[in-house]
This record gives sequence, C-alpha cells and structure tokens, in this order.
Amino acid sequence: MVQIVTIVAVVFILGAILLLERRCLGKTALVQPLVLCLLAGIISGEETTGIWLGISLQLLSIGQGHYCNWVYASIAASGAFVVLGLYDVRFGPGTLASIALVLVSILLGIISDSAERRLLRGENAAPPDAELWRSEQGVEAFASLIYRRVLRGFLLGGVQSVLGVALATGLAYVVAEKTIIQLNPLMPVAVAIAIPIFGVAVTLGSLSGRAYPFYAGIGVLFSMGVWAII
Repeated sequence: MVQIVTIVAVVFILGAILLLERRCLGKTALVQPLVLCLLAGIISGEETTGIWLGISLQLLSIGQGHYCNWVYASIAASGAFVVLGLYDVRFGPGTLASIALVLVSILLGIISDSAERRLLRGENAAPPDAELWRSEQGVEAFASLIYRRVLRGFLLGGVQSVLGVALATGLAYVVAEKTIIQLNPLMPVAVAIAIPIFGVAVTLGSLSGRAYPFYAGIGVLFSMGVWAII
C-alpha cells in the first residue's frame, strides 16, 4: 500500500511539472518522448525497449503536435513502463504489450489534447483593456491571474498523469500477463521495425506538406505487408 501511494505521489508531481511547459508556455522543447522513454528504460533496466518506445513516439510526434498531446503520451508510456518494471513485468520491443502501450499512450494523448482545447478554449482570449502596469492593484491582479493558471495547470496535470499512467499500466499488464495468444517468434522483430518505419513515413509526410497522404500511405501499406507476411 505504501509503495502504491508513493508511486501515485511521484507520478502526480513529476507529471504535473512536465506538463506545465506545454500548458503554460505552449511549447514542448524540454519534454521529448525519446528522452522520457530512455530514462524509463534506464530506470527499469530495459534500455533497448525504452529506446524503441522513445523513437517510435518521437518519430510519430514530429509535425503532428496539433493532433495529440505528445508530452502526455510520453508520460503515460514512460510512467507505465517504469511501474511495470517495478513489479517485474518485462516485455521487449514489438511484443503485444509494447504495441498496446504505444497505442494506448497515443490515444490518451489525442483525448487529452481534445479535452484540453475544450476546457481552456476561452483562456487565450485577449484580456480586457487595462493599465496593468500603471497601478499597484493592476500588477497584483495580473500576478494573481498567472498564479491561478499555473496552480490549476499543475493540479490538472498531476491528475491527468496519474490517470494516464494507471490506464496505460493496466492495459499493458493485461496484455503482457493474461494474453495466451502464441505469436510467431519473428513477429516482435518485424513489428519493432515496422512501427518506427511507419513513424518515418508520417514524419516525411508532415514535412513535405501535400505529400503527407502519400508517405503516410506508404507507412500503412508497409505495416500491413509486415503483418500479412508473418
């Protein structure tokens, strides 16, 4: 029980801090999927899987920041990876559990981005005309506004992180421990290659503008081809 409470507290605090950059500054310069997943892999003693998770999410995130909260997706994936490692649940790149972790993390990131846009739709509206810098009362009101927004962002980010890590951990655990499907031994290797290549296709598509459907289609066809072969 003490361990669970400690994990929840750590996830809440770290997740809230990591999400503040995106929520308050609108940027994701410091928090990147590859960095978070690599750190999670080092902590769990599974650096290879951590690098694979990080590369997969990093490639998919390039140019697609408007559709998914990739910071949140990275927190969910890396947090679940560490929690599962603490309970000796191990899985390598390309396994069903790792695929489930990638998919649920991206889905959580998309849901989070959509919900946050709806919740904070009015916050970026132009403030009413006021001479904030010409009176002590105006400065205090402005500082209070910033404080409230940062505090709300911190609390909201903490709750989001705990829920995201819990959902990702639960799904990955069920797939890793309860699935009885027997897979072809080559399947994890093929999938471990296919997902990053699909990420490359999506990245090239996003960087090439109008050619996005073409490159994304190549990635989809390649991934379907891998599944058909195995």
